[in-house]
Amino acid sequence: MSKILGTIHYLMYEKIKYQDEITKYLLEGREEFEKLNEIMPPVSTDSLEKLVDPQNIHGWLSARIDIVESRFAYAINTVADAEEKIYEFGIKESLNKKFNSAKELYGEINKRLLDGMPCDRALLVSEDEDGNLYLEQKINLHKEYEESPLFKEPSLSLIKNCNKNDPKHNEKFEIEDFETLKKDEPYDASLFYICRFQFLKGFLKDSGYLVKMINDTDFKLEKITN
Repeated sequence: MSKILGTIHYLMYEKIKYQDEITKYLLEGREEFEKLNEIMPPVSTDSLEKLVDPQNIHGWLSARIDIVESRFAYAINTVADAEEKIYEFGIKESLNKKFNSAKELYGEINKRLLDGMPCDRALLVSEDEDGNLYLEQKINLHKEYEESPLFKEPSLSLIKNCNKNDPKHNEKFEIEDFETLKKDEPYDASLFYICRFQFLKGFLKDSGYLVKMINDTDFKLEKITN
């Protein structure tokens, strides 16, 4: 099995489990948490080798993304103080760590943000000449879950494949060259992106970076200069 599974598969599994940790933080101790677990049980935290279908690793992971995205959407739409709780969670996870570079910062952020599989190329991450990091959503994969929590049937994703013949195919997450983003504009962000902003705000507290919301889906992680 170790010859079949690669670093990216383990990373994706950790990102999937992490998103469910946030859901648990939001709902634990509430009746809604028990209801959610009955309707759509949480993903297992057992070792990946014991759980994954070696003949369909991509589909298996994609189905788990459906589960945790659906559960998270249910949580943020259920908890009245979701924004405050997400901010608290971000602070809790911040490790009180300062980051010396965008690359170092992205190494930690990438463990925690879930935006589909690498080959979806849903989130473009880039760095400018001043060392600021940008998170640009190329495809909003969260919208379908947020609009219809618990509606997506995870088994449908078992047939998903990565098209490795696609010239844009990417099997890993990496920082790309910066290109000018859409200009700053008034935004009407969905609850998902408001919660992402609050998480990043908490996570970056005292880190040497601060987060700015550029528009309804994109963020600038700006290096604080003295």
